[in-house]
Amino acid sequence: MTVYRFLPSPPLSAYVEAFCFSEGEAALHTKERRLPDGRVALVINLGHEMLRVSHREYADQFQSFHGGVLSGAHSQFSVLDTTTLVTTIHVCFKPGSARPFLPMPATEVTNQVVDLSTLWGTAAFDLREQLQTAQTKDDRVRILEQFLLARSAREQTPHPAVTFALASFQAGHKRRSISEVTAQLGLSPKHFIHLFEEAVGLTPKVFCRVLRFQEVLCLIEKGQRVPWADLALDCGYFDQAHFIHDFQAFSGLTPQAYLAMMTMSSGTPESEPVKTSIAPWLSVNRATEAVDYYQAAFGAVERYRLEDDAGKVVVAQLAIEGADFWLQEDVDSSPESLGRRSVRMILTVDDPDSVFEQAIAAGATEVAAVSEGHGWRIGRVADPFGHHWEIGKPLR
Repeated sequence: MTVYRFLPSPPLSAYVEAFCFSEGEAALHTKERRLPDGRVALVINLGHEMLRVSHREYADQFQSFHGGVLSGAHSQFSVLDTTTLVTTIHVCFKPGSARPFLPMPATEVTNQVVDLSTLWGTAAFDLREQLQTAQTKDDRVRILEQFLLARSAREQTPHPAVTFALASFQAGHKRRSISEVTAQLGLSPKHFIHLFEEAVGLTPKVFCRVLRFQEVLCLIEKGQRVPWADLALDCGYFDQAHFIHDFQAFSGLTPQAYLAMMTMSSGTPESEPVKTSIAPWLSVNRATEAVDYYQAAFGAVERYRLEDDAGKVVVAQLAIEGADFWLQEDVDSSPESLGRRSVRMILTVDDPDSVFEQAIAAGATEVAAVSEGHGWRIGRVADPFGHHWEIGKPLR
């Protein structure tokens, strides 16, 4: 799928973030979770007659729309059926800037997806036909701009108080609180909330929560290890519990489930086929301690981890000099709980004596001292989690 992004010309550039055209092969996944970002958007399907979006109250049920929709500002996730979304156009409005083009306040489409014909009647069908017959993407941009300008109402331009508040809330680390903005505007809180909600579709409080949620998503999508407690504080949450509650309210997933979904869906490019490999997967009790131990004992490098809401390791991928293995918090199946083991690890290194001593120093128990026999120099230790490691090298 290829996405082309075009910036609108003035005066539309004050209201529209971008026109985005998507075309190419259908996505491999059949459903896509769309998370709230505080914006209103138009979506027009040029390649198929229908769009299908999850029902606002029943996420497992889909509603069908003809040709194009307006998606109001959302404070909850939605799910798109991607099987028909091959050639589409998105008009991405800036927060609070869709109101001049709508025949109703933005609050009337909050958390809703509305058929374009409901807004603009047969003109919506004419717009789609013109876009389908346009020869170039530049022609499509021109058609969209003319359509929107013909329907703009200057009297519905956002109140200066709303414009000031949006700029203050989106000012990065210098952003101001709702109480600070309200005090500076000199409006009553009730009047300010009414003006803001009619233009944006969300109350100031919910809008700021969505901004904070989007900030978290940006940090997660950098692909780095995520210490949830630190992340919650950095993004302005009172505590980790508050952060998890907000994240689940907006996405329908816990932070850990979302991160796992991102990791699984990121995939591997087609130009880099996945190599066949086998890696051990160890069941342990006290997985967080196990990660620390393997790092100390064998110099393991952490490649990936999934934590629970308390910040404890659930699953981790480690590597010793490029040799991967996995571990999982699995009390019922760990050797400590079962009182027996079913497999042994064999770690082949250039200097088994020093690695053996390092493992002992880190907390392992000697099972068999390093010695020579059967063409190997090798010894065995039991780690603190019940797994046995053969540490050795073949003799030449």
